[in-house]
Amino acid sequence: MKKKLLHSAVALLLVLCAIELISFIFFSVFGDRFGLRPRKYTVARADVPKLKKLYDFSLGWKKRFSTPLGERPRRMEYGRPLMAAFGDSFTYCEQVGDAETWEEQLAEMVSADIYNFGVSAYGTDQAYIRFREELPKVNTPIVALGLITENINRIVNRYRPFYSDLTAHTLTKPRFILRGGTRELIENPVRNENEIDKLRDPKFVESLGENDWWFRRGETPALSFPYTAILFNQRFWLDILHRRKDGQTDDLTPRPRTNLWDYPPARDLMFSILDSFMEESKAAGKAPFINVLPFRGQVLFQMQGRNPKHIAILCSYCRLRGYPCFNGAEALAKHVHTEAEVDKLFDYHFTALGNKTIAEELHTFLIDQKLIGQPVNK
Repeated sequence: MKKKLLHSAVALLLVLCAIELISFIFFSVFGDRFGLRPRKYTVARADVPKLKKLYDFSLGWKKRFSTPLGERPRRMEYGRPLMAAFGDSFTYCEQVGDAETWEEQLAEMVSADIYNFGVSAYGTDQAYIRFREELPKVNTPIVALGLITENINRIVNRYRPFYSDLTAHTLTKPRFILRGGTRELIENPVRNENEIDKLRDPKFVESLGENDWWFRRGETPALSFPYTAILFNQRFWLDILHRRKDGQTDDLTPRPRTNLWDYPPARDLMFSILDSFMEESKAAGKAPFINVLPFRGQVLFQMQGRNPKHIAILCSYCRLRGYPCFNGAEALAKHVHTEAEVDKLFDYHFTALGNKTIAEELHTFLIDQKLIGQPVNK
């Protein structure tokens, strides 16, 4: 009996070892297809000098330009300040040249200066903080807070790799938290550029998760022993399901999808930031508006007659509060009839043509809102 039990135990052990070996070989070869990789949230030593150039205590990070206000360079000075735009990479206009941004194309239409304060990977919280910093210096009658609806995911995040481990932005950021209806600012945990070295310490990085909604939430299993355990991880199977449905994983489409617009603490925090932007702008004598910029899938939805849900939530709130709101999905959908035409407007961000179309629609929006006058025929 003891020999039979021993033989059975050995046989079971061999089977388990065989399964583990097969899992190891399979996931080592095909792991990238499932988003599996050794999980490393710490920063490499070689990246520290580059991060120091981008670091900003109050904002997390920002590009530094030698322009008078630190805005993105403009090809022409009109001597008539009109608008300052704040937001993320869709406001900054990533992937196009300085002369091809929607700000510069709109500036040419109205013969006035439009300042581009957008910064890649910003949450709406960072864009709002940047607005507060620049407001005393910017002499423009109009201010715009730009966002894409995915930005709600960023305002509950302190360290971007917790949200998307594919990100190229590995600096910490401040964030707001609502407590009993009061919004509190949690400052950047990295106090100065010399403390960036702390991001190389796993214990320090672990401590950043305290006020980060994304920290270890539905974490994809790491490519590590025991490899068989990957097969029993719920996130692994959810990831496969979502990949079958809609393809890529990137900063805008983390896996599994999470709809924070249906999560009251995140939604209320976003609305409180919009409220403060509008109130503070008006108190400073500015004319503000919310600039909702779309990504490709939302324009496709709008073109097909389906109102993108998250944009609808955002625009409905603005209507309820009486805030001027530019609906970029609706605006771009007027110009397209096929998916191929939509593709011409996007290269992940807007193409030069996409920015031109946004600029034309914003021009009309500003006239309709009586923020600028009708153009004079020459």
